[in-house]
Amino acid sequence: MKTNKRIYIEANDSGRKIKAKKLVDENPNINTEDLAESCGFMHAQSFTRAFVRWYGMTLTQYRKDILGMKKRTYYPRASSLGRIGSSKK
Repeated sequence: MKTNKRIYIEANDSGRKIKAKKLVDENPNINTEDLAESCGFMHAQSFTRAFVRWYGMTLTQYRKDILGMKKRTYYPRASSLGRIGSSKK
């Protein structure tokens, strides 16, 4: 018998799954960190593990196989824009 807590966790997980797919389908080039944050994950790594559990493939594979993307264009996160061009030599 499922507890109320377990039912809530499964419903929340289902909502995240639906939201992730919708966001990727609408914007295939969305940054993984931004996608994870939008779906309520604190860490991109946790989101990536959940995505594989949900769809049986990585986000990169999903973009390539399902959406037919040949090459992903990288769009940096807004928070990383201040670091562009600041390389150590």
